[in-house]
Amino acid sequence: MPGIRPSISGSLAMLSALCTLGCFGPTYNWNGQWLGNRHLKGQPGARPDIVWTAGMVDLILRPGGTFEMFELGAPKSGTYRTSDGKAYLHTLTFFDKPISEQGQMAVELNKEIVLTPIDKNTIELFDPGGFDKTPIRLARQASDKPIGT
Repeated sequence: MPGIRPSISGSLAMLSALCTLGCFGPTYNWNGQWLGNRHLKGQPGARPDIVWTAGMVDLILRPGGTFEMFELGAPKSGTYRTSDGKAYLHTLTFFDKPISEQGQMAVELNKEIVLTPIDKNTIELFDPGGFDKTPIRLARQASDKPIGT
């Protein structure tokens, strides 16, 4: 059956290529420091350097599934999980105080923050419970110091 052999080998080659691209390909490396800026619009007369600093987002994702974030001059920390190619941040503390101790409104506004990879060095952060619901892009920062130290 000479016609069957080429189609079987062709099918195996196609299956191998698909698995190389998706089935067994590398997972996204979330670990590290990520920086971005919300590019806030200041009030007339506001100092541009202060407005720029207020818009900064500094996120550190650690290998053990924890994170630290500095946004709008406020520190947050918590845990994260990955699923379906995205990362989901669950904030546990705000200004080093548990969210659960900051009142019902804080608990209700504490939604999972969604991270979506754009490329290997860029992610998009979306905070559905945040003051600014516009997604922001964060860039991976080079570091010669291992994360978690």
